[in-house]
Amino acid sequence: PVVTDVFLSSANRPPRRGRRALIALAVVLALTAAAAAALGGVALAERGTIPAGTTVSGVPVGGKTREEAREAIAEASREAIARPIRLIGSGGEERTSGRELGAVPLVDDALDEALDAGPVERLLRRAGLGEERQVELAYRLGPVRIAELANRLDLRFGEPARDAGVVVTEDGTTIDAPARGTQVDRSALRRALRTLPGELG
Repeated sequence: PVVTDVFLSSANRPPRRGRRALIALAVVLALTAAAAAALGGVALAERGTIPAGTTVSGVPVGGKTREEAREAIAEASREAIARPIRLIGSGGEERTSGRELGAVPLVDDALDEALDAGPVERLLRRAGLGEERQVELAYRLGPVRIAELANRLDLRFGEPARDAGVVVTEDGTTIDAPARGTQVDRSALRRALRTLPGELG
């Protein structure tokens, strides 16, 4: 007898769902491994350096080691300490400087803040996708120097307190109300001068 293929089907079987799931899982695992390798590579390459796109009071320190950044910041801070600071009030202006205030740059605090970044943030900033980070360099100011400056500003811009008074004239007696006067807020002045701005007022 002749056997024909009349009972055989030539239709393709539908693809198995399990196979697609395995392919998708393999792709996800490959992407995860690539991301982990990229993060590990960045962490290894930038170990001990400041993340890209970081500045400290305008000084670019991204990609530098802590010591390299310290040298760059020290040079800029010397210029900032020598620069005059204008203090503008309603009755005119006074001048001071970081040198006059006994300013000492707090470089280690600024570097600690600049170096504080995780591997994801480092990767994004190295690729130019993250935001640039700007760290302000603060200075420790001499408390006696600040007090002397505040006293000088009080004399120049402040108004002394006035007690109540009785004024007797031919027309009668009047009472002058007391006035509290105005003085420089010492704490606010110290906070405002911690970064040695070029102008204040």
